[in-house]
Amino acid sequence: MQHYYYSTSTVLVLRRVLSQHAAWIGLVLRLFLAWFLPLVLDDGQWIPGVAYTDIDYHVFTDAAAYIQQAESPYKRTTYRYTPFLAQLLAIFPGNKQFGRYLFCVADALCGYMIVEYRKRKR
Repeated sequence: MQHYYYSTSTVLVLRRVLSQHAAWIGLVLRLFLAWFLPLVLDDGQWIPGVAYTDIDYHVFTDAAAYIQQAESPYKRTTYRYTPFLAQLLAIFPGNKQFGRYLFCVADALCGYMIVEYRKRKR
């Protein structure tokens, strides 16, 4: 059995790169997973009965469809979010994936803001 040992300098460089670019790495990883996981899970062939897309995402996209038809997003009976969110998703009517990517960017941005806030509070 072969053992791989990394020098201390290699570990320190890797740790520094990961900590300095954590927001970008997180964003790229989220965007990749938002593209890849629906491909392998939502059709139910890879793992039957398991879907990547949550029911709330369908609620969001349905509300966006109502907005595109100049109707209230609250016609979707389970829609309980701000109409602004439905309006954002209605920007790209033919692309249901847009919302996934929008949520990924918003999530990474929130994470970045929290980290920056915590750094300033130290």
